[in-house]
Amino acid sequence: MKCTAGYWCKTGSDTPTPTDPSYGVRCPNGSYCPQGTPDPVNCPPGMYQPVAGKTSLGDCISCKPGMYCESSGLDAVTGPCNQGFYCVSNATTDEPRDGKTGDICPEGYYCTQNTSTPNKCPSGTFMNHTGNLILPNFFYNSMLTNHDFLI
Repeated sequence: MKCTAGYWCKTGSDTPTPTDPSYGVRCPNGSYCPQGTPDPVNCPPGMYQPVAGKTSLGDCISCKPGMYCESSGLDAVTGPCNQGFYCVSNATTDEPRDGKTGDICPEGYYCTQNTSTPNKCPSGTFMNHTGNLILPNFFYNSMLTNHDFLI
Protein backbone atom coordinates (compact mmCIF):
# COMPACT_ATOMS: atom_id res chain seq x y z
CA MET A 1 0.00 0.00 0.00
CA LYS A 2 1.34 3.45 -0.93
CA CYS A 3 1.83 5.86 1.90
CA THR A 4 0.05 9.21 1.87
CA ALA A 5 2.34 12.19 1.28
CA GLY A 6 3.65 13.39 4.65
CA TYR A 7 4.11 9.78 5.91
CA TRP A 8 6.67 7.08 5.21
CA CYS A 9 5.73 3.39 5.04
CA LYS A 10 7.77 0.22 5.24
CA THR A 11 6.70 -2.83 3.26
CA GLY A 12 3.81 -4.53 4.99
CA SER A 13 2.04 -1.41 6.20
CA ASP A 14 -1.72 -1.92 6.02
CA THR A 15 -2.55 1.79 6.16
CA PRO A 16 -1.41 4.80 4.10
CA THR A 17 -1.06 6.83 7.32
CA PRO A 18 0.76 4.51 9.75
CA THR A 19 1.26 5.35 13.41
CA ASP A 20 3.23 2.22 14.38
CA PRO A 21 7.02 2.82 14.03
CA SER A 22 7.37 -0.82 12.93
CA TYR A 23 5.57 0.10 9.68
CA GLY A 24 6.20 3.83 9.37
CA VAL A 25 4.95 7.09 10.84
CA ARG A 26 4.35 10.73 10.05
CA CYS A 27 7.38 12.32 8.39
CA PRO A 28 9.67 13.80 11.09
CA ASN A 29 10.93 17.38 11.44
CA GLY A 30 13.96 18.08 9.26
CA SER A 31 12.62 16.01 6.36
CA TYR A 32 9.81 15.53 3.85
CA CYS A 33 7.97 12.48 2.54
CA PRO A 34 6.49 12.37 -0.98
CA GLN A 35 3.63 9.94 -1.58
CA GLY A 36 4.76 6.30 -1.39
CA THR A 37 8.21 6.95 0.09
CA PRO A 38 9.72 4.09 2.16
CA ASP A 39 11.98 6.49 4.11
CA PRO A 40 11.96 10.20 5.01
CA VAL A 41 14.05 12.43 2.73
CA ASN A 42 16.24 14.85 4.71
CA CYS A 43 16.19 18.54 3.87
CA PRO A 44 19.62 19.36 2.36
CA PRO A 45 22.40 21.35 4.06
CA GLY A 46 21.60 25.07 3.95
CA MET A 47 17.94 24.36 4.75
CA TYR A 48 15.82 23.23 7.72
CA GLN A 49 12.26 22.09 8.44
CA PRO A 50 10.73 22.63 11.92
CA VAL A 51 7.37 20.93 11.26
CA ALA A 52 6.51 17.22 10.93
CA GLY A 53 4.44 15.80 8.06
CA LYS A 54 5.89 17.80 5.18
CA THR A 55 5.60 16.44 1.63
CA SER A 56 8.21 18.01 -0.69
CA LEU A 57 11.60 19.70 -0.96
CA GLY A 58 9.68 22.98 -1.37
CA ASP A 59 8.62 22.60 2.28
CA CYS A 60 12.24 22.89 3.45
CA ILE A 61 13.11 26.42 4.57
CA SER A 62 16.24 28.25 3.39
CA CYS A 63 18.60 29.03 6.23
CA LYS A 64 17.91 32.57 7.42
CA PRO A 65 20.26 35.45 6.56
CA GLY A 66 22.93 35.84 9.24
CA MET A 67 22.57 32.13 10.16
CA TYR A 68 23.89 28.83 8.82
CA CYS A 69 22.48 25.29 8.50
CA GLU A 70 25.45 22.93 8.51
CA SER A 71 24.03 19.47 7.79
CA SER A 72 21.04 17.71 6.26
CA GLY A 73 17.92 16.82 8.24
CA LEU A 74 17.89 19.88 10.52
CA ASP A 75 14.75 21.02 12.32
CA ALA A 76 16.31 24.41 13.22
CA VAL A 77 19.23 26.58 12.10
CA THR A 78 22.65 25.46 13.37
CA GLY A 79 23.68 28.89 14.62
CA PRO A 80 24.81 32.43 13.77
CA CYS A 81 27.42 33.35 11.20
CA ASN A 82 30.81 34.08 12.84
CA GLN A 83 32.22 37.56 13.36
CA GLY A 84 34.29 38.66 10.37
CA PHE A 85 31.94 36.88 7.94
CA TYR A 86 28.44 37.41 6.56
CA CYS A 87 25.84 34.78 5.67
CA VAL A 88 23.31 35.77 2.99
CA SER A 89 21.03 32.71 2.71
CA ASN A 90 21.39 28.92 2.56
CA ALA A 91 24.84 29.08 4.24
CA THR A 92 26.21 25.67 5.31
CA THR A 93 29.12 26.97 7.40
CA ASP A 94 29.59 29.75 9.95
CA GLU A 95 32.44 31.12 7.79
CA PRO A 96 31.25 30.96 4.17
CA ARG A 97 33.71 31.93 1.44
CA ASP A 98 31.81 31.06 -1.75
CA GLY A 99 30.47 34.56 -2.50
CA LYS A 100 26.99 33.07 -3.00
CA THR A 101 25.82 32.05 0.48
CA GLY A 102 28.17 34.52 2.15
CA ASP A 103 31.83 35.46 2.40
CA ILE A 104 34.58 37.04 4.46
CA CYS A 105 33.86 40.66 5.40
CA PRO A 106 35.43 42.92 2.72
CA GLU A 107 37.80 45.85 3.16
CA GLY A 108 36.00 49.01 4.26
CA TYR A 109 33.32 47.03 6.14
CA TYR A 110 32.86 45.24 9.45
CA CYS A 111 30.79 42.15 10.25
CA THR A 112 29.53 41.31 13.73
CA GLN A 113 28.20 37.87 14.62
CA ASN A 114 24.90 37.09 12.83
CA THR A 115 25.62 39.55 9.96
CA SER A 116 23.72 39.10 6.70
CA THR A 117 25.11 42.18 4.92
CA PRO A 118 28.51 43.78 5.67
CA ASN A 119 28.30 47.09 7.53
CA LYS A 120 30.14 50.02 5.95
CA CYS A 121 32.72 51.65 8.20
CA PRO A 122 31.51 55.01 9.57
CA SER A 123 32.35 58.22 7.71
CA GLY A 124 35.93 59.31 8.38
CA THR A 125 37.09 55.75 9.12
CA PHE A 126 38.31 52.86 7.03
CA MET A 127 39.34 49.22 7.36
CA ASN A 128 42.32 48.19 5.29
CA HIS A 129 41.94 44.40 5.53
CA THR A 130 39.27 41.74 5.07
CA GLY A 131 37.58 39.79 7.84
CA ASN A 132 37.07 42.71 10.19
CA LEU A 133 35.17 41.42 13.18
CA ILE A 134 33.65 44.45 14.78
CA LEU A 135 34.08 48.20 14.74
CA PRO A 136 37.09 48.26 17.11
CA ASN A 137 40.44 48.35 15.32
CA PHE A 138 39.36 50.80 12.63
CA PHE A 139 41.45 53.71 11.47
CA TYR A 140 40.53 57.37 11.62
CA ASN A 141 41.93 59.50 8.81
CA SER A 142 42.72 62.99 10.04
CA MET A 143 44.58 65.49 7.83
CA LEU A 144 48.08 63.97 7.65
CA THR A 145 48.07 61.25 10.31
CA ASN A 146 46.29 57.97 10.97
CA HIS A 147 45.28 57.04 14.49
CA ASP A 148 44.43 53.49 15.48
CA PHE A 149 41.37 53.66 17.72
CA LEU A 150 40.58 50.81 20.08
CA ILE A 151 37.06 51.31 21.34
